[in-house]
Amino acid sequence: MKRDDVDLIVNACDAGREGELIFRYLIRLAGVHKPLQRLWLQSMTFESIRSAFEHLRSDREMIPLAEAAVCRSESDWLVGINATRAMTAFNSKGWRVPADSR
Repeated sequence: MKRDDVDLIVNACDAGREGELIFRYLIRLAGVHKPLQRLWLQSMTFESIRSAFEHLRSDREMIPLAEAAVCRSESDWLVGINATRAMTAFNSKGWRVPADSR
């Protein structure tokens, strides 16, 4: 990605939020600032792959999906942390250490 002869990066990760998120994290981690395009495949046939390469999507077109992916990832994390704490507190309610074991 960082080579001088590379002037375009094509995101060929899985179609959908998760693939978009993985790609965006990798690009950010690599610190690459080159033009991006998206290969969007719904099928792995020769014709489908050829067609997808002939109709690469622009990075601008994929920004909403990338933003949705980050939002979903962060909300899953926040809900997971808070749900874990809430369920731990709820399940611990009424549980007492016997007096003779203190």
